[in-house]
Amino acid sequence: MERISPAERATLSAGMTMLWSLGWTIAPMYDGALQARLGFTAGYAVDFVTIIVPYTTATALLWTWFRGTDRVAAVAADAEGTLAAAVVASESPSLIERA
Repeated sequence: MERISPAERATLSAGMTMLWSLGWTIAPMYDGALQARLGFTAGYAVDFVTIIVPYTTATALLWTWFRGTDRVAAVAADAEGTLAAAVVASESPSLIERA
């Protein structure tokens, strides 16, 4: 959200909510049709593969599109002379280090 202008945040939020709701609307009908046609076990196997494909695709796209984001932020911070602050902010301690 921080990469979206304040004027467009409501539109983005509404679009994301609409797509999320669309998935919750379509998925039960898809699952019910598969289980009615193939039976529970085979329908579940097809559902599982159907879930794996979009998740793998989404992970690959997310990694491809945003893998250089931290480097871009560091370069921008260095250009502003605040690299040390950006590095400290991005290197917060893990849960194990805090304990």
